[in-house]
Amino acid sequence: MSRPALANNTYFPDVPRYSSAHSEITYLAQNGVIRGTSYDTFSPNNYVTNRQVAAMLVRALQLGNEAPRNPKLKDVPTTDSGYKDIAIAIQNGIFPKTEYFYPNAYTTREEMARALTHAFQLKGNKSTIFKDVSKNY
Repeated sequence: MSRPALANNTYFPDVPRYSSAHSEITYLAQNGVIRGTSYDTFSPNNYVTNRQVAAMLVRALQLGNEAPRNPKLKDVPTTDSGYKDIAIAIQNGIFPKTEYFYPNAYTTREEMARALTHAFQLKGNKSTIFKDVSKNY
């Protein structure tokens, strides 16, 4: 379900048209991938949680109609508002199967890179070395 634009052709009042990410945020809102935060804002300076990443990727890949298999997470009961998206993300390999998901934890750059790589089946074409990442990682 896409989000209707506001009067000034902006989807969120806190993402002005001159923002460097306006077109990307608008595209994702139009396509139902993002929905913003409370009070119809986007909160562009806030961190993104694991729960939000799972929801966005499930929406982007249109996996929401799948029946979720219970990943038996110790910190995400079946009554949790994000349970379905989290379970579907795990069963599709977007997030690893672990005992804890930490749904309200901020997603790290490493976790986001891993999730995007698995979600969109990205393959690299060269090796890049980062000082803070082990060669075997």
